[in-house]
Amino acid sequence: MEPVAPDPRDDVEALQPAVRAFAARKLRTLVERLEPEIDGSSGPVNPRMIEVYLKALRDFGDLYRVRDRPPPRPEPEDTAAIAQQRLEVLQAKVAAQLRELQGRTGS
Repeated sequence: MEPVAPDPRDDVEALQPAVRAFAARKLRTLVERLEPEIDGSSGPVNPRMIEVYLKALRDFGDLYRVRDRPPPRPEPEDTAAIAQQRLEVLQAKVAAQLRELQGRTGS
């Protein structure tokens, strides 16, 4: 028996964007088609359709990870250049306050 060559369609990493786009289109279509069932414009509201609608919305959100917490922003490294900039900003503020005080006292 000869070994089976890998099928390029099984490359999960490469297929993720296409599968996500396909699922998003299908979920979007499902949600759009269910809206008349939910808002009552097509007749009495069916509780089962509300469940399906909410599950489709949840799945659509999960597809894009909308409920995930954003990763924490890394704090910028306190390099010597940044420390120097902070020092210069503080010196400028102190100098401005000193000029203001001198202006008040007439010195």
